[in-house]
Amino acid sequence: MPFKLESVLEPYSGGENDFALWLQEFETVAEASKWTIKQKSQYIVLFMKGSAKEIARQALEEVEGDPAGAYAHVVRALDRAYSLKTHEAWKRLTRREWHKEDSVDGVLAEFRRYLRVLGVTTTVAAENILRESLIATLPEDVQKAIPGVRGGWAPVAFG
Repeated sequence: MPFKLESVLEPYSGGENDFALWLQEFETVAEASKWTIKQKSQYIVLFMKGSAKEIARQALEEVEGDPAGAYAHVVRALDRAYSLKTHEAWKRLTRREWHKEDSVDGVLAEFRRYLRVLGVTTTVAAENILRESLIATLPEDVQKAIPGVRGGWAPVAFG
């Protein structure tokens, strides 16, 4: 039975989910499937649910006859409606709690995405924020077990 790449892409429904992150997955599937720009402009609407589908449909109708322009217009409309905003990124970075299924690499990748939204570009600043945010996310008993956390910087480096 042949495998269809688009079967790995979950429909996007908006809400709390970050559109920019979903769009990366969509673009990966589109590239691997060798979709044309016209196909992308049609498929992006098909991969939407709920209010996101309505926004995508309306945006597509606004720019009929120009597939490249239509796709870009749909992406812009969805991005405006659903991409992570600066205040949301800061809130998620500072209030994130550790979950049983989390991994350090996964949480750091999530935090790096928040830092990009926040415009943190210097390596030193990013590393310091990542370190402090990760430690703050860990359960208190784990924090206490890390040497130097209570009295200053933990001797941890992330690459």
